[in-house]
Amino acid sequence: VERFLTGIKADLYELKLIANNKKYVIERTWGAARVLRNAEWLFDRNASGLNIYIRPVDDRFILLDDLRRDALERLAEIRPCILMETSPENYQAWI
Repeated sequence: VERFLTGIKADLYELKLIANNKKYVIERTWGAARVLRNAEWLFDRNASGLNIYIRPVDDRFILLDDLRRDALERLAEIRPCILMETSPENYQAWI
């Protein structure tokens, strides 16, 4: 979480906690310090089966989602803010 917030510096972050059935949704907008203070709670919610989404509330960033691992080397050449594995064999890049 800390590396994500360091790589994508924004004033605010949108958080969504969504159940697999899409029926349970919690939405919050927090600053980085509050995200860090609540990281354990977010991990607990994820362990209980909720999907956790976090994105900057800032139009300077572009998300590339559902990437395969073989795309990461090419993307690394343009130096994105973050390259990360979000679930097994599923990757994101933030530019």
